[in-house]
Parts: sequence; structure tokens; C-alpha cells
Amino acid sequence: MVDEIGTNVKPRRGDAMSGSYYRCLLDSLPERILVVAPDRRVVDANRATIDHFGGRIDEIVGRPCHEIGFGYERPCGGTAEECPVRAVVDSGEPQNRLYRYALADGSSRWVEVSVRPMTRDGRITHAVVSMKDVTDLFKDNGPRQELEGVLSAREALEIELKRTAAIIDQVDESIIITDRAGEIVYVNPAFERVTGYLRGEVIGKNPRILQSGKHPRSFYESMWKRLTSGKPWKGRLVNKRKDGTLFNEDASISPAFGPDGEITHYVGVERDVTREVENENQLRRAQKMEAIGTLAGGIAHDFNNILSSIIGFSELALDAAVPGSRQYDHIRDVLRAGKRAADLVRQILAITRQGPQSEHLHRSPIQLGPVVHDAMVLIRASLPSTIQIRERIASDLPAVVADPTQVHQVVLNLCTNAHHAMREMDGTLTVELSERRIDEGLSHLPAGGYVELRVEDTGTGIAPEIRDRIFDPYFTTKNQQEGTGLGLSVVDGIVREHGGRITVESEPGRGAVFTVLFPASKREPTASEGERTTEVPKGSGHVLLVDDEAPIARILEEYLVGLGYTVTMRTDSAETLATFAATPDRFDLVITDMTMPHMTGDRLSRNIHEIRPDVPVIICTGFSDGFDEHEAGRRAGISGYLRKPVDRATLAAAVREALGRDRKE
Repeated sequence: MVDEIGTNVKPRRGDAMSGSYYRCLLDSLPERILVVAPDRRVVDANRATIDHFGGRIDEIVGRPCHEIGFGYERPCGGTAEECPVRAVVDSGEPQNRLYRYALADGSSRWVEVSVRPMTRDGRITHAVVSMKDVTDLFKDNGPRQELEGVLSAREALEIELKRTAAIIDQVDESIIITDRAGEIVYVNPAFERVTGYLRGEVIGKNPRILQSGKHPRSFYESMWKRLTSGKPWKGRLVNKRKDGTLFNEDASISPAFGPDGEITHYVGVERDVTREVENENQLRRAQKMEAIGTLAGGIAHDFNNILSSIIGFSELALDAAVPGSRQYDHIRDVLRAGKRAADLVRQILAITRQGPQSEHLHRSPIQLGPVVHDAMVLIRASLPSTIQIRERIASDLPAVVADPTQVHQVVLNLCTNAHHAMREMDGTLTVELSERRIDEGLSHLPAGGYVELRVEDTGTGIAPEIRDRIFDPYFTTKNQQEGTGLGLSVVDGIVREHGGRITVESEPGRGAVFTVLFPASKREPTASEGERTTEVPKGSGHVLLVDDEAPIARILEEYLVGLGYTVTMRTDSAETLATFAATPDRFDLVITDMTMPHMTGDRLSRNIHEIRPDVPVIICTGFSDGFDEHEAGRRAGISGYLRKPVDRATLAAAVREALGRDRKE
């Protein structure tokens, strides 16, 4: 209302807000009043102020307001905390303060200061300062002493509150305060950084805006039941930022009580532990993989021994079968299955070891058609009859440089994923293999020829919000008992290692189509197992053979005898050393298992070389935790290694290599 008085009269020096009504009103007030510009210089004063200074307006106008102490020593400084005029100019909020002035005689005076803003068009033009001496209201032994104590405590409290507020604004933990109804009344800057919400966006809102949907309703009901009973709550929350991403917080929420003992507010201190949770999960996954590796290593030796018997006796039986007969075909299928199982064990061991998997791959030019067809044979046996399978494999496809076992794994994982999408309904699984040409600039892949694998299902489809995450490790929509979230990430890794690409097209309720592109190769495909016509190299010499598994020892013996070698077979490492020590010059080569009772293969090799350093030694190993081929070879003088299960061709090549290619047969 002051802003409207005298606004049409041109201001004069000493009368900045002229107008007879305004001047009369201002001069009639007993309080000393100053009109101050935003730069805190006095532009006008009322009659009470002028009279106090001996009727000389020039002693007041133009001076900084903090120099006008009404004749007293003014303690006010220039900051907003010290100067109420500056506080009004900066904030636009009225100020009321009580000051004590020290006089030269040692006494003091009390002055009540009120400052109100004057505005025009929403802009602060002046501040009106009202000063009233209230010293006479206090007696020497009465309220004055009480007021001094109260004022001192108030000043100390203000300082402490400001210090506390500064600390709260700098802490890394999010602090959120709600009223008794649960509406947010305060958040600190850390809250803004962590959640992405600005303070003005959440004041007056309920903290449920942060809910992620990862906690059941009962979780929050239990939390609020404890808080409303006056007890603090501690726990871990999964919350959602403004941009929709999830984060983890360790929260401590406590009720705040008023003087009457009733709850007035709730104070939450929350620490973002997303990185710690991820580190914990990674450690847990690493421990899980280590446990799997230990388990895999523990069974690999025995399992490879079993596979050695299956593969070995199948090869020997195949030699006696008539090519083209049903017996021949059946034995050949058993041999193929055994070798595929051996490749699967090799991949399991490769996954659980440190280092790139590419070191453990056996890539060669192959036709994908037979690999996909073999995988579909297994899929048909595992899918329910409610799911129809359509297999379309084009003929005359170009070769692809790939590891057949890993391609087999890609097909199985994609088909298993399709099965899960259709398990609640009847559906159709379509697997197609065809040739495709990519032109320059039409894809992220280089231009050229590709072999395309399409796996299509008529299942539930994939929601848009998770479509980009389905290839992430450990991401799964299945429950804990159904899946680990590794299937599609493994597929993606295999495809990328082969220089290819996998994409997905899907809509909720309309199924999904996974498309895999493998680069085509101009190289001729390698002959499949059972179809190779290359003769294995034969030779001569006396071989000392030891394996604690008698069936494997017999298979290797038959292999070697069939290749032209003389064989002395043993199943005990100590007995083998005694046999060699008795006639060391009798043997041209030693073949030993690695893991045996009483004496390991590398230790046996060292003992043999102490007797005769020049004899070559080949070690057969299924798996030995911590066994380093190169280091063991350097220490034990190993000439070669064979990974179980060992087929005849591999054994023949290793023996010829150890004995020397130019050895006379």
C-alpha cells in the first residue's frame, strides 16, 4: 500500500516519496523511520528521525543505513545475515530484529528494527526501516536480563542452525524430510543429484514418486507401521530416478517429535549403494562361476574318461562294421554324439577358466545345415507336442568359419528361449537357414555374403522397455528357479566372436523373431566326422602306455597296435616306472595319463627322465586344476599333450610328432 502513495509526485531531495498525505502520515509516526534505496543509502527520513539529529536532514540522507545508529554504536555489518535491509533487498521478505547497542558510558540500549520492502511492478524500489527504542520496557533486574539470555540463546541457535544447514547441504547422503502426513517438506542437494528431481519438483509430493515397483505393498506397510509407532526403520530400498533408471539405497528413517511428544516429521537419510550392490553381485557371480569351475573341473576328468571309452570303442566298432549298413550308421551317430559331448565339456571348462574363450575354439569352414539339423533333432525330443516345429534349411549354402559346437549351442539356446515364450499356449517354432547378401551402407556389418539363421516363435513377445536389455548378462524375466539370464548373453557373445550379429523383432502378444547372421566363407568346408577319408599316419616303435582307467588303456593300446606300434600297457604309475627302470632302452616313447593315484603324469615324466633324459613323453589329460602345459613341459620335459577324449587320428599325429617325422618305419 505504501507503493501507491505519492507515486505521481516527482521526488525531491529529502522528500523522495513526496505527497502531502504520505508526508503527513510519515511525520506523524513516533518511531524513527528511514527510506532506504537498494544500495542501502538513505533517501528520506521522517520528523522523529530528523529531530533526533538536531533537525538536520543532510546528516542523514545519502549515508549508508548501517552508519545511522540513532546516536548509538551500530554493530551491523554488510552481509545479509547482519543487515536486515540487505536481507529484504535480496529476498523480498520482511525482517524483524532486536539489537542491543553499547553506549560510551558502558550501558546499553535495546532497539527493535522492522524492515519492509516497497515494490513497483514486482520490483523492489526501496526499503522502509522502522526503529523503536524499547530499552525502557525492561527493568534492570527484570525481563532485561531474561531477554539478554534469550537473545544470546537465540543467536547461538541461529548460528547452529545455519551451520547445520550448511553441513546438510554438503553431505553425500540424500536427506529427505516429510511432515506427519508424508508430504515432502525438505530435500538436500544430494537428493537432487541422486534422484534427478529438483527440490521444487518434490516439495509437497509424497515419497512414493520414487517407488520402483520392486517392493511389494506389504514392504511399505510394514515400514510405515513401524515409523508411525514412533520407532526408526532401517533397510535397503530399490528406488527409481526421474529418468526411470533404478538405484539402490540404504535408508535410515526416523520419526521427529514435537514438545508434546507427538510425531511432527519423518527424517530419512539415504545412501546410494548402487555401485556397492553391483560389486556385490559381480563378486557373487564370480564366486558362482568359480564354484561352477571347481565342479566342472572335478567331474571333467571322470567324464572325459567315460567319453574316451564311448568314442574309442565306437571307432573300433566302426572299423568292424560294414559301411552303408544300419549298424555302421548307428555307430557313427554314437561317435558323433560322443565327440559333441567332448566339445561341450571343453566349452564348459573354457567358460569357467580365465582368459578369452577364443583360445579354446576350434573353428573351421563348415556347412551350417547339418549342425542346425542335428540341433533340431534334440529340440524335437525336448519340446511338448503342443508346439509345432517347422525346419527350413536351404541347399547349397556357402560355408561358414565357425565352431560347430558353439553354433549348436546358439540354436539350442534360441529354441529353448522360444519354448519358454510359448509354454502357456499352443505355438509354432520356425527355424530357417538361408543365404543373404548385405549391400554397403545397409547394415552395421560389412557388405558381403552371409548365412542367415532365423528362429521365430508365436509366443508372448517382448515388451519394448526390456527389448534392449535381453542380451545383457544375468537379465531374465524368468523366476529364480527357471533361468539364470545367461542364455541370450551367451548367444550374443558367440555370434560376436564369429564376426556376426544377432537382432530381434518383437511385439507383445505377437511373438519374436531372432535373426543371426554369420559371415560366409569362400573356403571349402571341412569334412564332417565319419566322412573324413584322410588316412591316419602309421609308424613303428615301442610305446610304454599307462592309464589308471583300464578301458581307456585298452582303447589306446588297440589304436597304437593298429597303427603299427608295439605296446606295453600298464594301469599303475609306480609299476610303470619300475618297468621302465628295468629296461629303459627298450622303449621309444612313453604315453601317460596326467591324474593317477600314487604318482601324477608330470612327476612320472621327471622320474623317467632322471633315468633316461632323451625319451619323449606324451601326457593325456582330461582336466587338472592349476596344470599349466607350458610350465609343466619346461619342468618335466614333456614332448606333447593330448586332451581327452582322444580319437585315433589325433593320437596318431601326436605320436608321429613326438617320434619325429623322419623316423624310418
